[in-house]
Amino acid sequence: MLVHGIGALSTVYIFNKYRQRDFIQAKTLLSEDIVEIKGFIGRPETNAVVKYLQWKKINFQITEVVNAHTALVDGLPEIKIGEFEMSGAPEIISILESVSNFDGELGLTEVYDRYPKTKMFQHGAGKELFSKIEMLNKYRIQFPDYPDQAVKEKLINEIQHERGCTIRELYFENLRPYVLYLQHYKFFQSLIHSFKIASESDLGPIPLISTLFFAISYGINMNWVSKTVNSDLRDQLANPSGRELPNYNMLEMEITKIIAKMTDVKSQSKFFSGNSVGVADIEVFALLSVIEHDLCQKIVYKLGNKSFQKWYDRMIKFYEL
Repeated sequence: MLVHGIGALSTVYIFNKYRQRDFIQAKTLLSEDIVEIKGFIGRPETNAVVKYLQWKKINFQITEVVNAHTALVDGLPEIKIGEFEMSGAPEIISILESVSNFDGELGLTEVYDRYPKTKMFQHGAGKELFSKIEMLNKYRIQFPDYPDQAVKEKLINEIQHERGCTIRELYFENLRPYVLYLQHYKFFQSLIHSFKIASESDLGPIPLISTLFFAISYGINMNWVSKTVNSDLRDQLANPSGRELPNYNMLEMEITKIIAKMTDVKSQSKFFSGNSVGVADIEVFALLSVIEHDLCQKIVYKLGNKSFQKWYDRMIKFYEL
């Protein structure tokens, strides 16, 4: 079991120096309790939760590292704080950020209860029917109601919050899957990436045999999914015109369009969350820091626009200072 505390931040990921003035200590039981994380090594969501906890200066420990060929991975990562349990990276980050905003007035369960929920049903491989409680508005952060707040200040905060929520949804629902598809688009690169995900993961030691099994199963599956998605995207453009299109990499085109939408929402702000680093910035940067360096550079400087490139450079400086 790996234990990561405030003094052990240098053991996780490459950009590990943080500006002390940007730490926002959660003023709740989170400052004393340790967050236990169960994560899946093949997904950047666990990385996002880890980077968020580092940014908030909250102690955490990796209690279990899940392999794709040995367990179901839907809903991961999961956290446990005392008796409270939660799954899903956006949900986890939203709950923890909301708790810190209430300055100890509301606990984890009370904040969780503020979110509307619905029951979702899903068929398994053997025609089993599974149900899951889905948290609605999971990209939104809860805030106390301050009636004495100046109207202008409140409007500015609400606009920035709405932008951040939109960016979080675009990242999780669109940018994240297409970046992973692109990472596994070529077969042998998919196998290599999958092997590195397991063998070089800072989230826990993986036995060699498990690493090989993971690389083969995850690499082959992700490559097939990536090819299928790319083909479907090309067919969607080809069918209306009635002619076959050249063999473009449609995944790259989609990423370019998604980044353009994200920077349009960001507008003239320095960061996705406004003029200072926020949750949306941490989540997007976590995705870029978990993929291969060459692929990250390609996405930022070839597929991304000038606004996205400037944002990325600011995030690099944020982690280096």
